[in-house]
Amino acid sequence: MEKEKDQFGAEFRFNYTWLEKIPADVEEYVVPEGVERIRKGATADCKKLRKIVLPTTLKAMEDDEFNHIETLQEVIVSEEWVNHYHYEAEHLTCNAWIIEESKEGRKLLHSPQPKIDWNVGMDFPKIKKEKLKVPEGITCIGQDSFKNYPNTKEIILPESLKQLEWGSFLLCYGLERIVFLSATPPEFDDDAFLINEYTLDPDEDKYADLDEETMELMSDEELGLETVCQYFEGTILVPKGCREEYENTFLNDKLHVEEWERLEE
Repeated sequence: MEKEKDQFGAEFRFNYTWLEKIPADVEEYVVPEGVERIRKGATADCKKLRKIVLPTTLKAMEDDEFNHIETLQEVIVSEEWVNHYHYEAEHLTCNAWIIEESKEGRKLLHSPQPKIDWNVGMDFPKIKKEKLKVPEGITCIGQDSFKNYPNTKEIILPESLKQLEWGSFLLCYGLERIVFLSATPPEFDDDAFLINEYTLDPDEDKYADLDEETMELMSDEELGLETVCQYFEGTILVPKGCREEYENTFLNDKLHVEEWERLEE
């Protein structure tokens, strides 16, 4: 069967529903609407690709299809695709910013995942980066967007930022400083600064005589379950002259707000 091609030289099959190959010299590529599958190895020859936009019609692709592309900076997905294929969006990984675009703006879904040495196992705490700077243009930070960086000490948020969702900094155990470049504080969820949340197990001896079915019918309060929440308690750095506005916005005595005059890159 003769392969179909678009104007960029990308190869397709089955009436442009399967993407077979993206040319090696393409720097930006928008996968056409109607494509339902990106075949494994479709980007194997890509050496210059910086940005790829995925269609709302995409149904299947390998989670790690883009992992080998060292030049890749952004993977763009739509809000519609994320809503329909939440699992695929959650497990899409590569060393690039994964961004959801909608009429509301650009939401960060995942920060770049550093390459993992599979010979020593998938040990995320060994992935270290002192500072992480979110690119300009991002308007919203999604849930656990920085989960790949549990040891990062400083995260710099862009001037374009408008919103922090629930658990924006989830699993950032080593975070010490959050730098805001915008003079206007973002809107934020009450638990935007949540680092970790877990439930303490009930006293086994106390409920040893109860069967599993009975325990399932009991409320957390009846079982004595306790939810423990760990929040960011480090320093918030804001532009000069904005300290009071940020303090009045966050209203959190555990956050220490300071002003920066000059940031070190």
